[in-house]
Amino acid sequence: MSIISITDEDVKYAESILLKAGQKFDDERVEFLKNLNTIDLQAVPGSGKTTVLLAKLLIFERYMPFKNGSGILVISHTNAAIDEIKSRIGAYCPKLFSYPNFVGTIQSFVNEFLAKPYISQKFNIHINKVDTNLFENHLLSEFKRIAWSTDYGKPTSFFWGRNIQKAKKKAIKSSENEKDVCNREVDKEIRNLYFDYSDNQIKLITDKKCLLKDPSNKKYQGIKKVIEDTLKSGFLSFEYAYIFANHFLKNNAIILRLL
Repeated sequence: MSIISITDEDVKYAESILLKAGQKFDDERVEFLKNLNTIDLQAVPGSGKTTVLLAKLLIFERYMPFKNGSGILVISHTNAAIDEIKSRIGAYCPKLFSYPNFVGTIQSFVNEFLAKPYISQKFNIHINKVDTNLFENHLLSEFKRIAWSTDYGKPTSFFWGRNIQKAKKKAIKSSENEKDVCNREVDKEIRNLYFDYSDNQIKLITDKKCLLKDPSNKKYQGIKKVIEDTLKSGFLSFEYAYIFANHFLKNNAIILRLL
């Protein structure tokens, strides 16, 4: 990022916000703050690496928007880390938290910049909510509409055939009704269904194994419709978002270069 040059005054500015009166960053941290090349920051917990990262973001804010139109991407595994960033420097960094910059979790980045755009471009579907529970509940609800439909080969019979032996064993151990156990196992599988557009197969999100792959099969047609109707309703699971994101990257090499 040679479009800017970090100065001692920039470092002092960050110190005034993040450190106690009289405290300063040591030489190693100042070197990190001024380094604009690819660099790893490795330190033990409690050594202050979060603070020095926040300092760098504070400094970047002073130079935004960048002349070349680029932005800053800050990704974390957890919402807690993002909340800490916002609580500690949010008031000083209005530009950092707006386009073309992004501060958020890996999941939120995948949702907003990969999965949603891909689904919109390829299927003209607008995803309103990425939430596994909502997606699964809607998927199950859509499936119930065709569960025993002869138009789709009574798809529930397919799942009963897959789960009845397992249900019998569980029913014996738990002293439950065999039918109730099997229904529960069937519902569990239905909640985990997804359609893989890379090979046109219906699979389970849990193990990615193919369940159905023949487009002429009525059950295949019905289950595919259930999944697509759920997507058209604006719902997507967290796991399915990653699958669509991978499709997007594989089919758009330029995205990888931009990232």
